Amino acid sequence: MSIQVTTQETFDITKLSIGSTFSRNEMRFITLLYDQKPMYLKTPAMRVPFKPNQFSATSKWSINLEISDQCALLQANLTQLDQWMIEQGVKSCVEWLGAKPEKPYSTEVVAGKYTNTLKESKDPRYPPSIRANFKNRGSELLTHVYDHNSQPVDVGLENNQTHLSQVIKQNTQLAVLLTPSLWANTEKGTFGVSWSIEQAKIYPSPSTKQVLENLM
Repeated sequence: MSIQVTTQETFDITKLSIGSTFSRNEMRFITLLYDQKPMYLKTPAMRVPFKPNQFSATSKWSINLEISDQCALLQANLTQLDQWMIEQGVKSCVEWLGAKPEKPYSTEVVAGKYTNTLKESKDPRYPPSIRANFKNRGSELLTHVYDHNSQPVDVGLENNQTHLSQVIKQNTQLAVLLTPSLWANTEKGTFGVSWSIEQAKIYPSPSTKQVLENLM
């Protein structure tokens, strides 16, 4: 199946649609489509404010990416997407959130049950961010990682490999190719979008970049 890559400059909210649903117990996993194809969002380079985070007792790793002023269009895109998701939640509140057919949820109620993609910082001095998950199969890293010259970086999650957290550090600049998946918990009545990193491109931090330029 072909994919559809969009960027902060080309993103069009009217091209979003809901795809197929996979159910497991109380969970619903729903594909998000862009122009009727699996959606991929290519981002500009963004600062990594904290080192990659490992979920307790699992091999799952995630990362936060700051959406600075240079990513103003991306911030607007994600704000639109969050609002669109709430609208879809109102339409599908019975199937996704466990509402009774005779008493569907209002927009205000659904908004309170939605986990925003755009995470506002508790400290107003810092920009909002987005959290994304690295793809893996057990201890095998499936996300493709490249340096700023587009060369593959030999990195993984195994003990005998250069670990992901050694390469992507605090203040690293990272451009990513993201793919979204909608999740809904009918028992808890909550829903949101999970973002997975298909590809990541590492750029030097601003201070490192300056040092490199001075050496050239």
